[in-house]
Amino acid sequence: MVFCGLQGLFCFDNVLGLIKTRVNLMDQIKTNTQDRIVREAERKQLTGISRTTAWNLEKRGDFPKRRKLYPQGSAVCWLLSDLQVWIASRECIDLGEQNELN
Repeated sequence: MVFCGLQGLFCFDNVLGLIKTRVNLMDQIKTNTQDRIVREAERKQLTGISRTTAWNLEKRGDFPKRRKLYPQGSAVCWLLSDLQVWIASRECIDLGEQNELN
C-alpha cells in the first residue's frame, strides 16, 4: 500500500496505476526484445547481484527461473526477456529518501 497525506488515506488508485504501468512495461519488453540465452557471467553483469543472491531470490520466487541448456547437463541459462522484466520491476529509489539514509 502507498500511504498518502497526513489524514491516513491509502491511495489505492496510485497503487493500481503503478501495477498497470509495470505490467505494460513488461509486455513491451517481451514484445520488443529479440529473446536470447544469457549465461551466468552476463546475468551477473545485467542484474548486479551475486550467484548466491540470485539463487536465493529464485528459490523464493522473486527472480526468473534458470533453464537447462540440455536435458542431462548441468549448464544453465536465463532468457534475456525474463531478466529485463525483472530489472524493470525493481523499485526506483527516491533521491530524497537516499539522502536521508546517508
